[in-house]
Amino acid sequence: MTASITQRFHALRAPSPSADLSFRLEPGSIDDYRALAPFHYRSRFPGAVTGIVRAVIDEPSLLSRFLGTNATQTIGVLVVSLPSPACRLRDLATADRYRNLGPQAGTALLNREVRCLSRVIVDPRFRGTGVAVGMVQHALEHMRDKAPDVRFTEALAAMGRVSPFFERAGMRRYERPLREDESRLIDALGCVSLDPAALASIAIALGVIENQPRHRQAFIDLELRRWRRASARLPLAVVRSLTTRELLLSAREKLLLQPVYFIAAHHDTPQQGTAQPSTANHRDTETRRKHESERERAQEKRERQ
Repeated sequence: MTASITQRFHALRAPSPSADLSFRLEPGSIDDYRALAPFHYRSRFPGAVTGIVRAVIDEPSLLSRFLGTNATQTIGVLVVSLPSPACRLRDLATADRYRNLGPQAGTALLNREVRCLSRVIVDPRFRGTGVAVGMVQHALEHMRDKAPDVRFTEALAAMGRVSPFFERAGMRRYERPLREDESRLIDALGCVSLDPAALASIAIALGVIENQPRHRQAFIDLELRRWRRASARLPLAVVRSLTTRELLLSAREKLLLQPVYFIAAHHDTPQQGTAQPSTANHRDTETRRKHESERERAQEKRERQ
């Protein structure tokens, strides 16, 4: 008896990714990018594309197996583009190599010497198996071996702090300096045993705050509202209406999701500048003492009341 379509579909099993996943890298196309683009947080199409690399496995997709074809499965794609004209962290990393020239000469030199890894996308089923690192390393090796005019390869990643695969592939990280209000907020979070990285889970961060003594809860609530008002220039009434969860979500977006710049130098080109310390490790002793003093005065005032 011939199996029905439903029976044939349910008889199939999806591939099970493993840590030692075997994949190969080869030139890709715009169609490969479009197939995986929905899995990327940026919906806008990358501009001035100069090359595409795809990662494939020989095991066909569920659809290919259902149709009885032997097509390979694309599980990752990397897009190389021309760089954006202006980037302050690039200026830091390259000692203003492209900043001090005129607009026309600077753009021409930039387009000749710099390439940008504008998209790195991996099928969610195959993340954590080394596909992203492998594609980035492949792109860097190509620039070094087959693109003699390219001196730097760069990338700008909003998720660079929580998914550091560019660093694992050999690129160097640069972050913009923290503003004064951000430094104060990070220090305040430290006073209640909250590392900024813990903001990745708002539920965990809320639990840490709720387990603090009441005076510490009041302290961090005050600091969060003070930061939010200063960073967004919101009216006091609006800031007072925000919940702790809303404040922590805003803090997470600002502290964890700020773009991080990565760069790799080729052909023995030295990188300039000094990488900024990561947000999670930033602590200012003097500011901490000031906050502790303010907290003690606030506690004394409550006790008098």
